[in-house]
Amino acid sequence: GSDARLLIEVVDDGKGCSTPEHESGLRNLQQRATARGGGFTLVSSTGNGATVRWWVSLDGGVLFDP
Repeated sequence: GSDARLLIEVVDDGKGCSTPEHESGLRNLQQRATARGGGFTLVSSTGNGATVRWWVSLDGGVLFDP
């Protein structure tokens, strides 16, 4: 297979966070990415904004099956 993947990156220059307030939502993003051969990262610190990266492999064909 190829290394084709979908990558979504969100960069926020806001206040950042030292402890995620919505941990279950972040865990959900991680689980969905991992189930599709991808991953999830969150880099954040108080006062310096945050960067979220979420990616999945496109090798499997269908990303979402409604």
